[in-house]
Amino acid sequence: MFTLLPAWEEGQKVLSLRFRLRSENDLCTLTEADIRVAEDIMKALRPMKAATLTMSGESATTLSVIAPLHAQLLEEMRQTTSDSTVIKELKSAMHNDLRFRYANLKEKLHVASALDPRFKTLPFISDEDREDTFTRLISETDHSGAS
Repeated sequence: MFTLLPAWEEGQKVLSLRFRLRSENDLCTLTEADIRVAEDIMKALRPMKAATLTMSGESATTLSVIAPLHAQLLEEMRQTTSDSTVIKELKSAMHNDLRFRYANLKEKLHVASALDPRFKTLPFISDEDREDTFTRLISETDHSGAS
């Protein structure tokens, strides 16, 4: 679906011009409102497309990428005052769904990200979660060294 969106976006410009040239009675096609809704849907889905491309574009996707990507998606799914009603509804639904994704793996994902040089400072989580993650890492290191 994501790969079809840019093609549709380009084709929409041509089709829109063609449809405008036809009389209103000849059309059994998308209205201007329908086209605006489709454009809003594409706009709302762009962060999901970017996340998909990030995950599929890496030759060896690692666990450490999931937490920062998840945090970024949650942030991008926050509604803004400039969002249309359609975009607000989509963002709300996606944000509500994403909030609970990986909840049971949160600690492990944060540790994996902390061990990855790209994300080692954990800028995508709260100060409290960051401190807990580093404390957990230190504790596990001390514990494994004692064995």
